Amino acid sequence: MAPKSWGPLLLITFAVAACTAEARVEGTEPNDCVDRADNDGDGRFDCDDEGCAGSPDCQGGARDGGVATDAGTASMDAGATDAGSSGARCYVDLSALCPIGEWCVPQGDGARIGRCERAGPGAHRAPCAAATDCDEGLVCTEEGTCRQLCSAAPSGAYYSTCDAVGANLCVFTLGSLEYGVCTVACTEWGSDPACEAGEWCAGGGQCMPAGSTAEGGACERTDDCAALTFCDFGVCGRACRETGGLGGDCAATDLCVSGICRTPCEYDGARTCVDAGQTCVSGTWFDPFAVPPPPDACLRGVPDLAPGSDCAAAGLATSDQCAPLSQCIGAGAGVCTDLCRASAGPANTPGAHPDCRDSSQECQLEGAVGVCADP
Repeated sequence: MAPKSWGPLLLITFAVAACTAEARVEGTEPNDCVDRADNDGDGRFDCDDEGCAGSPDCQGGARDGGVATDAGTASMDAGATDAGSSGARCYVDLSALCPIGEWCVPQGDGARIGRCERAGPGAHRAPCAAATDCDEGLVCTEEGTCRQLCSAAPSGAYYSTCDAVGANLCVFTLGSLEYGVCTVACTEWGSDPACEAGEWCAGGGQCMPAGSTAEGGACERTDDCAALTFCDFGVCGRACRETGGLGGDCAATDLCVSGICRTPCEYDGARTCVDAGQTCVSGTWFDPFAVPPPPDACLRGVPDLAPGSDCAAAGLATSDQCAPLSQCIGAGAGVCTDLCRASAGPANTPGAHPDCRDSSQECQLEGAVGVCADP
């Protein structure tokens, strides 16, 4: 259930706005055209407002109720629209707005925005390869399993849906801050009687499907990997429980970072990765909001795009890592944007922050972490 490495790699979106005396115009601020708000008070909102006419969020596909979403994919994203589906934009809690035979599949961006897709035959826990393999109200997770959609919002259509499918845990690890999937809570690391045959009990107390690829083997999804391993940047890595030190579920020289055993390193120091195929990554990348951040650790297959590079051209999607401390941010797949740490240098001073690779940019902070941007 992890996109490229295990752990909640949250998409960091920063709205850097300048204060002006001019009237507010819809479509001039980040997420204006997908926030379901009438930002300029003219009675129209999102893609129905003329201010959003040129926004990438409103290009292509049908519109429904003034809602639009970008084409980026996430763990809960339906991927490319099925040939038999309309692909119309919609609100997740209002599937009735979709054509007959379709429902609103969430797109994993944290908002209640989705896309109309036809329902398939798959029931809860049935195998799947796409959203259209699963019945209405079920999403196809990255592990290749149809799972019942659930929500923490009492007013939502998917609140308290897990009991109906024999599950008791709503897990919010699919790139969405509002929606999750139903699973069974387990307590015994590895083997647990609460899990079904072919599953194992992972971190967070959830049952995960076990594949056949052993640790160190190539993988595309987590369900390719055997029990007690996760797919980590194309390689099955040993799963672990956080202990704050070396050893534990890991080798004596490794530590557990973001649920996977990794070799420690120093992002700002002299301790580099011994394996030439690995790159030392700041612990801030693993969890931007943790205080203190996780330890720095070695990762395999880390891209090294220059700031401002087109992520789509490099085969990356929104929120993907594009350099050791950089992320794809923006409309569509976004551009490679450097992140910057409050602890590493001054803010709002062009050329002064070491995390900003473009010397013309400054660190614009949002708490402990920010983005490098033009002044």
